[in-house]
Amino acid sequence: MKLLGRSITGLDIGAKEIRAIEISGSLNKSVIRNIAKISLPEGAVREGKITDPEKVGEVISELWKKNKMHSKDVMLGINNTDVIIRFALLPRIPKDKLAKMIRFQAPDYIPFPLEEVEFDYSIISETENEEGEFYNVLIVAARKDMLAGFLKAMNHARLNVYDIKSSALIMDKLLPEKNRNDMNVLVNLDSEICNILIMDNNKPAFARTVILGWNINNNGELDINDGKVEEAKEYISKEIRSSIAYYQSQNINSAISKVYLTGCAVLRKEIADELIKSIGARVELLRPYDYLFGKFKEQNKFAPAKTDTGSDVAAEFAVALGLAFHGLKEG
Repeated sequence: MKLLGRSITGLDIGAKEIRAIEISGSLNKSVIRNIAKISLPEGAVREGKITDPEKVGEVISELWKKNKMHSKDVMLGINNTDVIIRFALLPRIPKDKLAKMIRFQAPDYIPFPLEEVEFDYSIISETENEEGEFYNVLIVAARKDMLAGFLKAMNHARLNVYDIKSSALIMDKLLPEKNRNDMNVLVNLDSEICNILIMDNNKPAFARTVILGWNINNNGELDINDGKVEEAKEYISKEIRSSIAYYQSQNINSAISKVYLTGCAVLRKEIADELIKSIGARVELLRPYDYLFGKFKEQNKFAPAKTDTGSDVAAEFAVALGLAFHGLKEG
């Protein structure tokens, strides 16, 4: 499907709301056509999994109608623990035999029976050491029953699923170009879920999804029954620090350049400040709108005025934006 000159929509379905960004053009020259979000009824999505596909489909249809979304081609993001992401170092053999090897070894990496998952892989890079030549392989598997809920919702909304991506892996497109060859950590902190992605030389090197023990509402406020906000903030920081420490223990010479924060929760100053204080690295809020569309100011001049999308709000829509970019072609 050729998308140059057409539009595609990145769709991020969270626990509290759905966010969508419609983009047209190419990776090298993109135009934002629409930015919109809508609240979800309580319980329709839990821990990133759709529990009521018909209700979610109705809400998506309402989002499209109210905001006059044009594109029915959707890059759909999945963000839950039924999506398994693993990195494997495998012997370099002819590529036509690699798929059979990966499927044979998949039970070592995937904690579900293969017949219960949709399974895919990609070669990230090639490497060589004293033991021989190897592929660095990214393996992704998603449970079929979980995917069925998303597909039912999309069918109910009469939308076309162009592709499905793990929300933990699509933030690579949002890195500032000047920093892409460094080692960076991208943290998306949203309602119920925290995604942690480490990019090394513009390639994914580590990914983790953490289910939080509470909700973060649409204002970035922690919904904790006992009011232990300080403990909650420390928990988030600890999970990020431990992920970085684990990666560095496996890659001794690695040095993190920056930690980028996205998601609705980091828009709340007390959370962002806690992360900046406790992680002990160069931390900043990722503002993809500023540098991705600044050079196309004339084409995109209506977007901030129409949607009141400032730099901070762009961080809230980062996953939807990353998904949309994954649907565009070079050109």
